[in-house]
Amino acid sequence: MLTSGAILQNRYRIEGLLDMGGVGASYRAWDNRYEFAVKLKELTPQPDIDPNLLARLRQQFVREATVLTRLHHRRLVRVFDFFEENGNAYLVVDFVEGESLTDRVKRQGPLPENEVWALAEQLLEALDYYHSLGGVHRDIKPQNIILSKDGSATLVDFGLPDLWDPRDRRTWAATEVMGTVEYAAPEVAGLQSGAPDARSDIYSVGAVLYYAVTGETPPSAAKRMADPFKFASLYEIRPQMRPQNQTLILRAMELRREQRFHSVKEMLNTLKYGPLLVSPEAKPAALMLKRETPAWLMRTALGLSLTTLSLLLLEQARAIWPTPLSKLRISPWAWGLVVLLLIGGATTQFLLRQKQRQRSFAEVHAPALLPRRRARPLRIDLTLLTRALVYIGGAALLLGGFFAARWLFFSGGNAPSAPPIPTLTPQPTLRAIFPTATAIPVPTATPTRAPTLTPTARRTPAGWSPELLDTFDDNAHNWPVSNVTDAWGSLERIISEGVYRWEVTAQQSVARWCTPDDAGAKDFYLAVDAQRVSGPKDADYGVVFRHTEGNYYLFSIRDNGYYRFNLWNNFAWTPVIDWTETTTIRAGASNHLVVVGQGITFTFSINDTEVAVAVNEQLAEGEAGLAVAITTPGDAVFEFDNFELRAPR
Repeated sequence: MLTSGAILQNRYRIEGLLDMGGVGASYRAWDNRYEFAVKLKELTPQPDIDPNLLARLRQQFVREATVLTRLHHRRLVRVFDFFEENGNAYLVVDFVEGESLTDRVKRQGPLPENEVWALAEQLLEALDYYHSLGGVHRDIKPQNIILSKDGSATLVDFGLPDLWDPRDRRTWAATEVMGTVEYAAPEVAGLQSGAPDARSDIYSVGAVLYYAVTGETPPSAAKRMADPFKFASLYEIRPQMRPQNQTLILRAMELRREQRFHSVKEMLNTLKYGPLLVSPEAKPAALMLKRETPAWLMRTALGLSLTTLSLLLLEQARAIWPTPLSKLRISPWAWGLVVLLLIGGATTQFLLRQKQRQRSFAEVHAPALLPRRRARPLRIDLTLLTRALVYIGGAALLLGGFFAARWLFFSGGNAPSAPPIPTLTPQPTLRAIFPTATAIPVPTATPTRAPTLTPTARRTPAGWSPELLDTFDDNAHNWPVSNVTDAWGSLERIISEGVYRWEVTAQQSVARWCTPDDAGAKDFYLAVDAQRVSGPKDADYGVVFRHTEGNYYLFSIRDNGYYRFNLWNNFAWTPVIDWTETTTIRAGASNHLVVVGQGITFTFSINDTEVAVAVNEQLAEGEAGLAVAITTPGDAVFEFDNFELRAPR
């Protein structure tokens, strides 16, 4: 509520209220000294706030407001003055005439893509300038973007620190009143630890672009963490949108800030030119030598190597053909030449495949927003070359050991002497063990073998009443039914002929899950019939439970005879029961899964056989649902039936 004071009475004349929020308000005013319209932003202190904390917040307000008065950019509103009066803090900025992005979208609907990307370029240029001075905006939203008739955009507000305790729940409740929660990054909304930084503004820009191009308010970070499929509407609302533009928005709005663009400049360059390779995990080699190495030349070298090897073997066979097989000998120089030719050919093919994979990755994950530049010639990556040299060195050591053993075998260590016949000891067979390839959010671990279990029927706890019984004859409980395509692959879920069918195509390691309406309980009995109809045997399928704010437990099985119990909490997997072998799973058939949760104790049964009991106190209550996971790219089909959830009366 605006309070009267000497500065307000003498310097500014209030003309009207622009908007009212939970922690302050904005007014249109007239500057009596310079005779022009201004916008007056008022920040009111939180009632009963700690005086020491309030003093620190006032100092932070003064420090950041001082920086704002030094800003000079055509896309940023000018800040003229700031002061404190009657306990409130005030910021005075230029009043920009025009239409807000919110009003434009409400009047016109979704904006054309070219217009949206022109707007994005202007916003990113302004933020790049602001971030270079060490500032973080923290309040980018459509209401704060004013569009003029010529299409230019101006960012008219700054997210200065409020005079409210950020740890108090009332602060977030008051902020929600202002309608900015849908455009706030998780760390700004208090859903993740850490102070807001430049990547927080990148999230907000992505959310603004989502709103401008679809005409619909994006789901808040809290809703997306609770249900990842809330974000699938981007493809459904604007299916004609170019995939590279969808990728730009999706990466800007990643929930984990390290997976967003690292800086506004990186996002701006991607918008203008399109990257050769966009991956938050990608690290360039320390030194790259640009050389013309046509693929046809490298393949020719490989072909010549193989041809030479064939001729060498043919000549050696002709030379020793009349001799008995036991006297077959190949001279050391011939062995060395053969092995070196093989190593050279393998190294050449290895480098070719690495380059091909890098280019394929760039095409899939980082399509250019504008027409691509002319293809560059292949480059020799010194990191790969060094790795190949290491392989060659290891092969040379093995080759030297082979020749030494061969010499000892045939000569006994003395060249003129007749070689003795040694007694050979059988050597153990070497078995290569390859870890399962996987990526977040699918966890992996080394399976362990469990003892054979005696079947024990698991009954419903006495006196527990049904919360949800679903035979999937219809969709009365609003299970997600849709066809979704995203960067991880595609997923089609349908309810037909009394089953809930999931058809999954994975481009990379991916987990999918969902919950129906009204499926939450603290203590519960959860059961479902689940089946892998097709796909790899190491595909997971099972149930999630006690899901709350994006965190949940997962109990899943594999048709190769393993089960596990995991916790997904704060964007990390914690194995409660790691992969354990059991004989109770029926591969390719329907499996009856039961989970009973009572307090911090969980009991698990597969096909009426109790397989494990675990204790974990991380999550106390929440929703229950279904889940699948594929660790290797490919297709799989799953079916669920007879979903049952019971709770104590």
